[in-house]
Amino acid sequence: MIDNFDLSSYLSPSRVLSFRKASKEQILKALIENLNNDLDEDHSETLSAAIFAREKETSTGIGNGVAIPHARITNIKESIISIARIEKGINWNAIDKKPVHLVFMIVTNAVEDRKYIKLLSRLMLGLKDESYIKKLIKAPSTDDIYNKLVTKRQ
Repeated sequence: MIDNFDLSSYLSPSRVLSFRKASKEQILKALIENLNNDLDEDHSETLSAAIFAREKETSTGIGNGVAIPHARITNIKESIISIARIEKGINWNAIDKKPVHLVFMIVTNAVEDRKYIKLLSRLMLGLKDESYIKKLIKAPSTDDIYNKLVTKRQ
C-alpha cells in the first residue's frame, strides 16, 4: 500500500495514461512526452537520454507487474511522476520475468538526492501489494487509477 504517502503532489490525472497494447519504447516515449508537457521548459532530449540510458543499464522492472523508470534531471523545479497502464502487459525484463502492466516514471531534480531516494523507495514499497496492483490494472479508467493512487486506502 502507499498509505501516508501523498502522490497527489507528484501526480495529476492528466499524467495517467492507459494502453491496451504497446512496446516498451512506445510506453517510455509516451511517458517522457507526457512529463515534459508539465515541466517548466522543454527537457525532452535530456529526459529521453537519461531514461533510455537507465533502461539500457539495467531493467527497472521491480516485479509484480510494475516498472519504475526514473531519472534525475538538472534544472527542473519539482519532482514529477507519470504512469502508464498496459492492459495486455509487456516484456520489460523484470526481475521476476513476468509481464509489466504498470509503469511509474519518476523525474526529480539532479541535486535533490534525499527526495529522489525517498520518493523511489516509498513508491517501490507501496507497490509490493499484489491485490492493490491488480485493482490498478483492472481499473475502468485513468481517473479511477488516479483516484486509487491518491486516496488513502484502508
